[in-house]
Amino acid sequence: MDVTDFNIRHLRVFTLVHDFQSFTRAAEAMHLTQPAVSQVISRLERLLACKLIDRAGGHVQATAYGTALAARARNALQSLVDDRVTMAQIRALRALANAGTYASAASQLGLSAPSLHRCVRELGLSTGKAIVTKRGRGVVISDDGRKILRGFSLALAELGAGLSELKALDGREIGRITIGAMPLSRARVLPCAVATFHREHRDFEIAVTEGSYGELIEPMRDGDLDILVGAMRYTITDDDIIQTPLFEDQPAVFARAGHPLAGRSNVTIAQLADHAWVMPQRPTPLRMRWEAMFHKAGLALPQVPVASGSVLFIREVLRQSELLTVLSPHQVVTERQAGMLVPINGPAMQINRNIGLMHRRNWQPTPLQKRFLENLKTAAQADIAEQ
Repeated sequence: MDVTDFNIRHLRVFTLVHDFQSFTRAAEAMHLTQPAVSQVISRLERLLACKLIDRAGGHVQATAYGTALAARARNALQSLVDDRVTMAQIRALRALANAGTYASAASQLGLSAPSLHRCVRELGLSTGKAIVTKRGRGVVISDDGRKILRGFSLALAELGAGLSELKALDGREIGRITIGAMPLSRARVLPCAVATFHREHRDFEIAVTEGSYGELIEPMRDGDLDILVGAMRYTITDDDIIQTPLFEDQPAVFARAGHPLAGRSNVTIAQLADHAWVMPQRPTPLRMRWEAMFHKAGLALPQVPVASGSVLFIREVLRQSELLTVLSPHQVVTERQAGMLVPINGPAMQINRNIGLMHRRNWQPTPLQKRFLENLKTAAQADIAEQ
């Protein structure tokens, strides 16, 4: 089943039954009859094909399935902006944000445009927020709408994790993790962790999205990504992100084979400053530490006529120019073996950086996701041992 098959009101009823251990008290809280509450639980159990609540002997007690689902459902419901939100409204706003027009969003959902418009309008009325604004022939999600949309995404992510945990209880260890991979993580550690984990859990889906920190951090906050792997940020002030170091990277200066500085010994920092560079854009950690290195030496910053964080792009630019760059040796193993790029024997680069794992503070990984994180840490330790 898909997480959007859930009925939000049914989940509220279920969590109350679980917490109160009483159909009667749940019925009173939801202004329903006790038979209606019983029907809701039965429908959920049929939908999930498992027993959630044990009613034997007149006692109401959650099964292992019920306990697992209740924890995830509670987190999901807390992410919603209003108690009256429905799954139809969640689907409608997500489709509208993706499509940009009511007609296109309605087509995606198999609805009429007036039906979708009414759904979004009712969501705005119940939350008291202006969710969309018109722009030309389309619509734009407002700031309030984006906050609501983030809550919806986090709620669906929690429900998806709940489904994975229910399947794990049946002995079907399947699941999914979505990873935002920043440049350095793609060189060795992350691919090694993925390959190792896949050999042991072939039904587990690992979705990797490549990008910079700026491109990936908001999707992680939205719940579209579970974790980020890459250079840690020491400027993060928000307490919603947890960072865990994996290993320390020691970047070095590289140039094309045949560069005027190639093959020399004891290249000075002043000589490095006389050459132009290709470097990542500000304010990436590597760029800022690179600049600090020259400032500390009392030198003017070298020219950076080309700014990029793509190793493939930098490699080709270096091959056809006199530019220098700073990269992790792990990122250019193949290029060095092929004789395309060479390290410059200069002063020690005082720009070491921690490569780490980042996730939302309130993210609760499933058992299989925890195992993947363990594989990731093991791969990082193995990489350190090889250096």
